[in-house]
Amino acid sequence: MPTPPGLLRIPLAAVAAISIIAGCGGGSATRAPASGSGAPLGSSSPAAPTGADPTEQASSGSPSEPPASAEGEVQLVEVSLTDALRIEPAQMTVKAGVPVRFEVTNVGAIDHEFFVGGKRAQKEHAKEMAEGGMDHHEATGVLVPPGETKTLEMTFEKAGKTLAGCHVDRHYAGGMRAEITIGP
Repeated sequence: MPTPPGLLRIPLAAVAAISIIAGCGGGSATRAPASGSGAPLGSSSPAAPTGADPTEQASSGSPSEPPASAEGEVQLVEVSLTDALRIEPAQMTVKAGVPVRFEVTNVGAIDHEFFVGGKRAQKEHAKEMAEGGMDHHEATGVLVPPGETKTLEMTFEKAGKTLAGCHVDRHYAGGMRAEITIGP
């Protein structure tokens, strides 16, 4: 897919190098790697309690201000929402306990949203959207009109996996979702 105008694509190796270099200083934003590795969704994770859904992840924060970490670090993750019903990158990796700033850009011509939560939260949110209700100003999701960029900031409390999805007009059922791996 061609890069939309105004959006810079940076190779993963460059992103990792920038993150390492930026991590040497204090108080600055670092870019989280755009891809994650690990077990597929639904598999057991050492971070998840026995019998728990490994995609259910506790987070804190608000759409306007991230909680401050001990070092003042903020992880920056740039996300694109497309009319091909894709969230890019489809896999993201962030650190537990460090505030994450998702800069979410809708590169399409129709409304999309970026909603973060495990399988259960995604299912509940889909039901809420189908019933016509949704406060898009909540701490776990933002509605992004075409051509706009919105920021969602949160901190994941522990290592594990969670999901991001768009539930506008059944986009989630069409595959508009991404996996977020939270590392230690």
